[in-house]
Amino acid sequence: TDDSALSVLTYAVEHVGVSHVLLVGHTNCGGAAACAQAAKAPAASEPASPLERWLAPLTEIARTVEGEDLTALVEANVRVQVENIALSDVMQRAWAKGRDVQVHGWVYELESGRLRDLGVTVGKQ
Repeated sequence: TDDSALSVLTYAVEHVGVSHVLLVGHTNCGGAAACAQAAKAPAASEPASPLERWLAPLTEIARTVEGEDLTALVEANVRVQVENIALSDVMQRAWAKGRDVQVHGWVYELESGRLRDLGVTVGKQ
């Protein structure tokens, strides 16, 4: 639903012809930490600032994650966003045209500099 992200996805899939879309979260994410804290508070009727509106979906995910493990929240968000990308009109059009494009979920570990595959891949149904 973010026009900026969807324009990049559209260009990559429809004009460049990529076969793999990587959704990469990262450890020690400040946004995820802020959302984990916000999830503990009673939900406001409407997010007040553009930043709060942008982070609202992650705050909702944080409400569903058990415990205080920030990495678990980052991983949960990656999984949800892989599904969101797969459900986007961009991907649905590509798959309807027979394109073999896959969406993968990974996490970048800031501590080690390594990418970790979460084993989350969605392709043509």
